[in-house]
Amino acid sequence: DDNAIVRERLRRESVRLVTPHFAAIIRQGVGEGVYMLANSEQMARVALSLILDVGDEAGQLYIARQAGEVSLDEVRQRLAAYATALERVLGVPPGTLKLIDESTLHTWFD
Repeated sequence: DDNAIVRERLRRESVRLVTPHFAAIIRQGVGEGVYMLANSEQMARVALSLILDVGDEAGQLYIARQAGEVSLDEVRQRLAAYATALERVLGVPPGTLKLIDESTLHTWFD
């Protein structure tokens, strides 16, 4: 809690600095027909926010898993929800993105 302000500033600054680069990647993907988006800059910002959220969620899940508060299946489902959200934001077919493979999931959360 003592670092909440610093974390939020770091998060905002990360999004600000990375968004133009991520937007360029998205524009390239739109040009290649990989992504189906209208506004690359705004969607890059939204996707980056989700990516930062999944990092926070993974950290919280790791702690909760160590304490026995969540099952491995719940970890898998919660991380899969972020992959689904990112696929929808980027306009790619379901199942295209995989945020964590099964081996890594077991290494970190089992």
